[in-house]
Amino acid sequence: WRIDELLDATLDRSLMKACKKAIRLYCEGLAGKTDGELMSCLKQHKNDQGVSSQCKKKLEGFQEVEEKDKGFDYKLQKACKEEGQALCQDAKSRSDVLNCFADHFRNKKTRSSISVPCKDVLKIALLEMNENIKHDSGFFSACRDDSQKLCAGIEPGEGKIIECLRKQGTEGKLSAKCMKLLEEKEELEMNDPEVDYALQRSCSTAIATTCKRVKPAALLECLIKNKPLLDDIICQRLLTERQIEAGEDFRLDSYLRESCLKDIPKFCRDIPLKGTEMIKCLKEKFDTHKPLTPSCSKAIQQRERQVMDNPRLDAALYHACKSEEVLKECSEGGMNGDFLSCLKSFWLEKKKVKKVKDIASTKCVKELSRIMREGVADVHNDPLLFQQCALDLHKYCADVPFGSGKSRPDREG
Repeated sequence: WRIDELLDATLDRSLMKACKKAIRLYCEGLAGKTDGELMSCLKQHKNDQGVSSQCKKKLEGFQEVEEKDKGFDYKLQKACKEEGQALCQDAKSRSDVLNCFADHFRNKKTRSSISVPCKDVLKIALLEMNENIKHDSGFFSACRDDSQKLCAGIEPGEGKIIECLRKQGTEGKLSAKCMKLLEEKEELEMNDPEVDYALQRSCSTAIATTCKRVKPAALLECLIKNKPLLDDIICQRLLTERQIEAGEDFRLDSYLRESCLKDIPKFCRDIPLKGTEMIKCLKEKFDTHKPLTPSCSKAIQQRERQVMDNPRLDAALYHACKSEEVLKECSEGGMNGDFLSCLKSFWLEKKKVKKVKDIASTKCVKELSRIMREGVADVHNDPLLFQQCALDLHKYCADVPFGSGKSRPDREG
């Protein structure tokens, strides 16, 4: 590859021949431009319908060369020249440059120093890098053994190996060096869904329709909020995976973190952001009626309701009870939004013939008790009760805010 061919892809006849149909479908009008737009367009669409295997192979060959030498990405160099010299001067490969910028993207202070044109080009470049683990040399090297062991048989590309590693990460199966870099990648993507390749590809229809008017930072929460209404099961499954990841690490729950920004230093100052401890702390303050901000209270209630739809979203509950009979029996009911009712029925039936210590482990019982407390704090968390008492709630409790047990009709005469 020569630089002039990268800027004007029409100079490479074999590429033009292999990608003729792809250009006609997705990049019409860009042929002949000498600013790299045609090549950029082809890379963005290489996994789309109608792109031949020969075209895809040629583009991947280009990306391999591009990864080794940052000088081959003309658009990135042009748009981010000043920022690159100031922030990422020592980076050698293209992925080194992108990961350097990603570090600054995660930092709000340095993120503001990156110009809008540079951010726009970076987001496209980061999206391309997250499409194939091989396009990120540092991450690929750190996670090579993990991917060979845990993701055997999965071909690189379309974000598949990275998604496999993310699933293994929530189960605690990754090596420390791989997990560290994966967490950095997840944190960036959760806070900026525009660079989440799997999300952008799997939920493209919902992004273009249901959530087309929301700001990029609010995209993931919009999709999660509308998940039950989506008719795309692949998108729904991916969103559930993102919810599970957020439940495992507070840093990945951008909605809850932003909603509770003022509450954290007041009530949970010394609690680490990483892991589940911060989520636990905020829930405890909410359940004990601490004066949390309205935005934080609303976000916690929303997360608790989501757990009642799918208990796997509560990391503490899952890890304490994943091998217990109760979670196995009620998880299916939970996926249908009736987890709490199943849990209460199971508990009452077992207590008739067993002691509490024989129903489940002490750790699991503690988490089950917490879940049931959270369930009675908000009538929305109990689908059967809410359904049966909907008219009474509207008639007698219309002015009572939900949460803290105040609107439960079984609590007052």
